[in-house]
Amino acid sequence: MKEVLVYENARTEMIDSPIPTADIGKVVIKVEVSGTNPKDWKTWWIPQLPINMGDDFAGTIHEVGQDVTGFKHLTEAMQSMLLHGHSPPPTYRYLSALKLAVASNLHPIVAVAGAGSSYVSSLLDPAKGDAVIDYRSGRAHLQDGIRSALSKTEKSTRVVAALDTICKGDSAEVCISFLGLQGRLAHVLPLANLQLLDSQAADLVMINYIYSSDGESLGYRDFAYIMMQAFTRGLETGWFRGHPHTNVPGGLCSVGKILADLKSGKASAIKYVFSIRETEGL
Repeated sequence: MKEVLVYENARTEMIDSPIPTADIGKVVIKVEVSGTNPKDWKTWWIPQLPINMGDDFAGTIHEVGQDVTGFKHLTEAMQSMLLHGHSPPPTYRYLSALKLAVASNLHPIVAVAGAGSSYVSSLLDPAKGDAVIDYRSGRAHLQDGIRSALSKTEKSTRVVAALDTICKGDSAEVCISFLGLQGRLAHVLPLANLQLLDSQAADLVMINYIYSSDGESLGYRDFAYIMMQAFTRGLETGWFRGHPHTNVPGGLCSVGKILADLKSGKASAIKYVFSIRETEGL
C-alpha cells in the first residue's frame, strides 16, 4: 500500500508500506476517500517525525481482528481518529462541538471564527443568545466582542466551559479570561503554564485516552462507543451533518499541495477531500 509521511513545514513524502494486519480488538480499513485538516501540517508538538497524519477517512473493512464486534469484512467504515493515537482534527472538533451543543440545547454559545464565520453563524441561534466573534481584528476586539455577547444574555459574563481547538498563540489565555470560578477549559493540544485559579480546571482532550490503561476503568471506552453510535444515528436521521467540503484531484499525490494551502490559510470552515483511487501509480 502507499502512504504519505509529513515532515516539518508541511513537507511530504509518499512511500510504499506493507498492509497492516488486524490485532486483537482492531480492524484494518481499506481507505477509499480521505479528508484533510489544518492540524495535518502542525507537527511542532509531535516528538518523532515523519509521521502519517491521516486521521479522517472512509472506506471498507479489509480485515477484522479477534474479539471485534459490530464489524465484518467489506462493510463500510469511517475513521475520525489518528491511528497513531492523537486526536480528531481541530476543525472537525470545533464544528462538531458546536453542532452537539446546539442539538443538546446548550445556550448561549459564543463562537470564535474567521473567514468561516458565515457558516458558523448558520449553525447557531441568535434568539437564544448565540453569537460569532471574528478574531481577525485582534485580541482586544475579540475579548470586547465576547464580553458584549455574554452581557446580552440573562446569564453571567463568565462561562462554565470553554473549548480551545487552536491551542496556539493566546487562544487559551482568551478562553481562561472568561472562565467562571468553577470553569473548565478543554484543549486539544498540549499546553504549558496555564494560569488557572485553584477552583478552575483544564483538561487535555485526546482520543487516545480510550486506548490508555485507564480507558476501561474510567469509562472512556464506553463513552466513545456510545458517542460513535450517536454520530451514526445522527448522520442517518439528519440531526448531525457533515461539514462543507471540496474535492481535490490527484489522490495521495495532492497531499503536499493541500497541506501548503492549509498552512497558508486558504481553507476556512471547509474540508479538502481526495479519492485514493486517483493516486498515480496505485
